[in-house]
Amino acid sequence: MAESARTGHSIIENIDFTRNGRTARGASVLAWATAIVALLSGAALIWFSAWRQPLLDAEAAATTGDWPRALERYAAAEARFNDWPLSQRVFPAVYRATLANQLAAHYRLGALDAVLEKAETVPATAASHFWTGSALFDKSRAEQNADARLGWLGRATDEFKAVLEIEPENWDAIYNYELTKRLFEELRKKPKTPPKQLLELLRPQPKEGNKPVKRIG
Repeated sequence: MAESARTGHSIIENIDFTRNGRTARGASVLAWATAIVALLSGAALIWFSAWRQPLLDAEAAATTGDWPRALERYAAAEARFNDWPLSQRVFPAVYRATLANQLAAHYRLGALDAVLEKAETVPATAASHFWTGSALFDKSRAEQNADARLGWLGRATDEFKAVLEIEPENWDAIYNYELTKRLFEELRKKPKTPPKQLLELLRPQPKEGNKPVKRIG
């Protein structure tokens, strides 16, 4: 019985040892897993920091008014989004802003045709509509052909209206929409107005029959 008890005790010890061994191995695996996750997380952070650097560069350049560099860096950021299509779904707002900000940079550089060309390839957002409308408005002011000028202005009005459908309280868009809409309506009445005199159409016109009062003395 005593020998049998010793054997039984030995088995119990073996069971306990096995359990402790598994716990030790489990703890070791957990430690390795934690280390690997930490390592991968650190590598991912380093990669992400490098990946987003063009965006940081672009924002810094735009803040200082260095639009050529801002445009170049926004384009570089877009290329990285295109290299990793999944990133467009992970960061959709950042991706759309990267594209729309290229329109802003083109506009600041006076490249109106580039704005319109790029606008055809980017998702429709409030910002993309705004900069497209701004470019169309500027083209209308420079256009010599009366019909083409009216066409540019009508398209600008539609773009600013599209901004307000997305952001009804965008005050810049409200102002631009009201201005272009009114100018479009006045230009339809006087299509031969020279480009340099377009904004004069917005000035209050004296009513017919009212003569200006002459000052005496």
